[in-house]
Amino acid sequence: VACIDPAELWAAGVELTAVELSVLLEGCTGYTVDSETDADGMPAFYLVDPSGDRDPDPFEDLADLADYVGWRIDEALADCAP
Repeated sequence: VACIDPAELWAAGVELTAVELSVLLEGCTGYTVDSETDADGMPAFYLVDPSGDRDPDPFEDLADLADYVGWRIDEALADCAP
């Protein structure tokens, strides 16, 4: 199975998994994504800063988190473009 770089998926507009988004975000900004299930059995996605501090307010939808951090990813990828 071939491994596709999350940056390529992001650039192609593919919806990333929490792990893919976390890897991409960490590579671009140092931030990561924690994915959990809340007490009601619903997904919860937390933004974690480079020092390991987790934002106390989770995102209920991964797409909302991706929208929130997307400009940072786009900016970092543009800085790395050849």
